[in-house]
Amino acid sequence: MSILVSIATTCITAGLGAPVSGTVHAQITGQTLEKRIPGNFVGISIETSGIIPYIGPTGNNMSYAQALRNLKFSGESGPILRIGGNSADFTCYTSGEVPGCTNNVTDDNLRAYMKFASGPAKDLNMKYVIDTDFGQVTNPETVARHQVETLTRLNMWDYVHQVEIGNEMDIYSHHGYHRNTSYTFQEYMTEYASFVSSLTRVGGIPNSTTSHKPIIRGAVYASPKNDWADGMEEYVTTYLSLMDSISLHQYPVSYCNKDLNQTVLGWEQSQGTVKKYEHFFDIFKKYNLTYVIGEGNSASCSGIPGVSDTFQAALWVMDYLPYLSKTGAEGMNFHGSKSATYTPIGYSDEGELNIRPLYYGLLAFAEFTRNSPQWIVVNKTQSVPEDLSCSKGVTAGDGVCCPAYCGTCGGSGCDKRGAFCCEQEVKSLNKSCSTSEAPCVMEKGGDYLVDIHAIKDNDEVRVLLISKYSTEIIPTTVCLDASLMNSSGEVFYITAPSYHSKYGEGLNYGGQTFDGSTSGLPIGTRVTEPVSVTNNCFTLSMKPFSAAIVSLH
Repeated sequence: MSILVSIATTCITAGLGAPVSGTVHAQITGQTLEKRIPGNFVGISIETSGIIPYIGPTGNNMSYAQALRNLKFSGESGPILRIGGNSADFTCYTSGEVPGCTNNVTDDNLRAYMKFASGPAKDLNMKYVIDTDFGQVTNPETVARHQVETLTRLNMWDYVHQVEIGNEMDIYSHHGYHRNTSYTFQEYMTEYASFVSSLTRVGGIPNSTTSHKPIIRGAVYASPKNDWADGMEEYVTTYLSLMDSISLHQYPVSYCNKDLNQTVLGWEQSQGTVKKYEHFFDIFKKYNLTYVIGEGNSASCSGIPGVSDTFQAALWVMDYLPYLSKTGAEGMNFHGSKSATYTPIGYSDEGELNIRPLYYGLLAFAEFTRNSPQWIVVNKTQSVPEDLSCSKGVTAGDGVCCPAYCGTCGGSGCDKRGAFCCEQEVKSLNKSCSTSEAPCVMEKGGDYLVDIHAIKDNDEVRVLLISKYSTEIIPTTVCLDASLMNSSGEVFYITAPSYHSKYGEGLNYGGQTFDGSTSGLPIGTRVTEPVSVTNNCFTLSMKPFSAAIVSLH
């Protein structure tokens, strides 16, 4: 059983030169991945110091509850709300415990957590992931044990999904606080053992009703390297009986160096980013350990202005999440704070809700994967006229810059031209070819001008198409094998005036928008278009920098 996709493509290089015609073919086989996609795959992560502005001082913020409710299409519970981040390792649950404690969570704050979950968000059956303090002191009895005892005293465990012990301990030695610069994985393992022993003692972290393990979400590493990467299997085998799941953090790029000249639209930021963790995922699967990306977003250090707060982030996440989910991951929590550049759900200083472009991508993934379906295996190929000299590229000084279809600089189709392309500038735009900013895309692996993902939901087939590179309309023909053939369907589009568009600048989700929404509900009426199926095929005209969800019944 198969679906054959044929995409007629047009490459325009920086608006100069003649277009290069080509085709992309994708074979969507009848083979499905065994594991179903959890209904609450998309979650949210908020700094411990920033949760109250979201839920409200008394847990009564209805607009935030509605924004979370929009992401719930199926499953017993709504989005997981993880409370953690860097501030978790500076947090106490009463004031005056430790001199380094800069963030104080009071009993009233914790009651607001419970009020929000049992009030405005009650229908979501929402639960929290709570990150306890590992950083301030090495004695768990000083801060962390008191935190879990406080949750017990306030009868809060019914609202807690899992507990994390610390945040990104693998980079403690890099940023110079919490531990010294020589802090090692083995030192961490010794300390972690004492924390686990303390926090799981009677009156502390309870067991899961399903796994009968303490509800500990393990690891919580930023980006394991060196001895931390080498020690991953040792960590898993040591604590397997005490972990309900394991968490890694993942950001495709970093803004810590304040580099504005970055993009998230390339292969390296979607599939390539997922591949960086495949070794760890294989370890987790070897031991049948549930794993998640417990914190992540488009760029670390609060996101890149002009990227993380634009429609580019929505296009990125619609392509990234399918690749992550196909590995067997159980979910991802998108990190933010009320005004951070990358936050999907923001609030102004005046308390006005502003739902950012990234949210549109999260909503699209949640709707596309509703009812816990299965992924259908997709095999894609791409063909273009052979042009080993890249003569149709953009002249850049004494070199030539490849058009998008060439893929890696010096790679397939461009292997005769050397590496100068990625070192030159497209003079008319004054942009480096290595920025991967469309239409001059240079990425490892070679990107498809339209990427395609498909799922099977009982008798329904849904196809997600994402146009991330082309500056032209791409006629896209999808052909279905007769065994998967459905006689009718509809499509809706996720669009914006440009991939630079931000909140309030005309974002469109199937005819609706959150621009100007104060309630968290979309404004407008959903617009779908019928899909005409002829000879087992339908055709879409994909606009530049857009996405479409096709449902075939």
